[in-house]
Amino acid sequence: MHRPRDIRLYILALILMVPLNAQARRHHRHRRVHKKTMISIFCNVDNANYIIDEGKQTKEMRGVVTSAPLEVQPGSHTIKVYKKGYLPYTDVFEASKGKTTEVDATLTLYFGWITLVSSPSGAQVIVDGKKKGVTPVSLELPRGEHTIILSTKGYMATQKKVKVIPGKTRELSMTLKPIPKVAVVTKKRWYKKAWVWTVIGAAVAGGVTAAVLLSRGGSNAPPTPDAQTLLSW
Repeated sequence: MHRPRDIRLYILALILMVPLNAQARRHHRHRRVHKKTMISIFCNVDNANYIIDEGKQTKEMRGVVTSAPLEVQPGSHTIKVYKKGYLPYTDVFEASKGKTTEVDATLTLYFGWITLVSSPSGAQVIVDGKKKGVTPVSLELPRGEHTIILSTKGYMATQKKVKVIPGKTRELSMTLKPIPKVAVVTKKRWYKKAWVWTVIGAAVAGGVTAAVLLSRGGSNAPPTPDAQTLLSW
């Protein structure tokens, strides 16, 4: 038979075990939270952007690269890290369940910019054989030398070779020259010339006079050239 004191001790022990069990359950849940599947992105350029699973609407993630890990679903994922003026970094990584996967993205400075204006404005812009809009325009081009051609109606096309330096912006102004106006000379046909009809008139008048003289003085009068003969001169 249990003594009253033993019973009290037994009840007290049960009371003390309840919060201990609750604390153990909380600790177990806390341990499960830290077993998420994560990814850490490292980049050699500040303020770069990332896209995970681009094009997959239910899974796509976008943002600015920071030191904070990102939670992802276990499995295969695509990643793109990019910044203006740099070649983008793309890769495929495998995220292991309950682990943190590290992605080291290295960006290379590659592009530069041309701010192009022209006189007159609105000229068609062709860069290395490809249309790039009309002036004024801002062009993002890979490093190296490029050929820019401008053309517009009423002006002669002009071209210029430019060198693009990665990460730099260059201002460029180009002037187009008007196409010279050429005087058009219209050559009149022979029958539209005044002197022709003057000669023909004189020939006709001479013929009439000769006819009158012949009718009066016989056939000894000198012959008068006809109009066809005069035109052949």
